[in-house]
Amino acid sequence: MPGASKTSARLSQYVDLAPWSYAWWWFILLAVHLVTGGYNAAFALFYYELEDTYLYRTLEYSGIGMLAKDHPTITGVNAVLAAMHGGCALLMIGASLWRRELSFTPIAPNSGMDSSTKTIVQSFDDRVSSRLESMKRQTAQVYSKVWGRRGLLGVNGRSFHSILIARELLETLLQTVQAYRMSWYLPRKKAEVEAKWSEFDRSTVVTLVVRHCTALEVPDSIADFHLTTGIKVYNSTINEWGASAAVTNTNHPALIWLYFVRVHLPDGRLPDGVMSSDFPSNLYDLEFTYTNVREVPDDLDTKWLIGTTVYFEYSELTSIPSVILRLDPYSISFTGSPISELSAEVFEVPDLVYMYLGSIAIQELPSNVTNLSPALGLLYLTDTNVSFFWPWIDPLVVKTQDWSFAPLLMGGSKYCAELEKITSEEAETFSVLPSSTYSTLMDASEGNRDHILHTVNCDMENAVPVYPIDFEDNVSGLQ
Repeated sequence: MPGASKTSARLSQYVDLAPWSYAWWWFILLAVHLVTGGYNAAFALFYYELEDTYLYRTLEYSGIGMLAKDHPTITGVNAVLAAMHGGCALLMIGASLWRRELSFTPIAPNSGMDSSTKTIVQSFDDRVSSRLESMKRQTAQVYSKVWGRRGLLGVNGRSFHSILIARELLETLLQTVQAYRMSWYLPRKKAEVEAKWSEFDRSTVVTLVVRHCTALEVPDSIADFHLTTGIKVYNSTINEWGASAAVTNTNHPALIWLYFVRVHLPDGRLPDGVMSSDFPSNLYDLEFTYTNVREVPDDLDTKWLIGTTVYFEYSELTSIPSVILRLDPYSISFTGSPISELSAEVFEVPDLVYMYLGSIAIQELPSNVTNLSPALGLLYLTDTNVSFFWPWIDPLVVKTQDWSFAPLLMGGSKYCAELEKITSEEAETFSVLPSSTYSTLMDASEGNRDHILHTVNCDMENAVPVYPIDFEDNVSGLQ
């Protein structure tokens, strides 16, 4: 009959499997029960022992996780789940041994229901038996409507996809809330620095040194270092040093030096934290050695102190910024920076005493210097291609004749290479012949030889950065 066939097909909710396929799925389901049961058993044991561990005391102190009063409940639930999975696994194994074939239950699927029903009918009177049968049918109907394959929660039910989406959304929401709450306790860069700085009295620190930080974020609590005279950052990347954490005269009146050594900066720019409008009134020593600084703000002369010492050694600056010269610095160094040309104003800073311009790619000095700095005492041009001097350098030569040291340090330069040939009598003159167009230092005659040697120092030991980088690396470098 068509109707009966349709009803029979609707009620047949099983899949025929080949023997090997049935065995495969039997072992998979057994493994699922064993793994899940083991997982629940491990959690039950974990929470049973957790209260007496250091881990729990740490979690409780930080307010993470459930309190110990909830552990027995968690242990009990996981133990019950482990027992259920273990029971199912034992039932599968025992039934298979009993029936001598892979089975999920020791009761035969075709005869178990009939024998049970007959036993009930024979044991009770007709009224009780009918009630039991009615309750059984009602229970089966409720189960089928809710958990059956075509029921409310069944995989073939009409609302399956809607319920699945709603369930996933709810799980995602709950997990997001949990993750967000737990993220409060994750260490952040500023929090890590804060944690270290909270281990000591910041108000008594004299020198602050930060080393080997891959993502340094300076917290506002740097304002508490009131007695600090120096700050050094070594071998670090500064991700953030904002204005709110700036060094200021209000908070750091004793600060006299600031060093960045082997430091990487975002976009090659100085952080706002070292350019406050309330700049420390005693901070006259600013040194940046082996950094990626490639530009400085044009208004830096309104923030940093006039007459300061400024070093940008082995930076990425391609020229000496005019704003640095407007600071009327006492000493400057751009050693090792990719500078290929110097302007005349570099040599005309009124109060500049020390000028370190070694290991830069210049070919010659500017010819149009009209007012050489009267305070200039030392000029480093080590390891450069400078081979001659213009006459504007002569005032420095004259005023240093009575000094005990040479004002021009030229080790490794082309000029010194030619001077060495002259002193060893391999050559008689410089490549540029003496004339009024050039300095007296180009006169290689015997009468002027001592004059040159007193003015020019060709020792290679001077061809190094001003900052003692080798010593710093030996002391502070990672071993």
